[in-house]
Amino acid sequence: MSEPMIFRDSAAEPTGDDTCLFSTGSNSLDGPAMWVAGLGVPFEVHDPPELVRHVRALGARLTEATTSR
Repeated sequence: MSEPMIFRDSAAEPTGDDTCLFSTGSNSLDGPAMWVAGLGVPFEVHDPPELVRHVRALGARLTEATTSR
């Protein structure tokens, strides 16, 4: 990685007993995608569309990495 991942203006707002809405800014798409995935809890990506596409592509790469050949 050429530059450190920076999260800006992060906030977690409760939306239910065991759910929240997490909002953040970042200088990369990898940072928030990997951080949230690493928490080990279910999550949904709503916006921005670029992050939605990035998480889908990341999921496909991770699935491919575990597929027997």
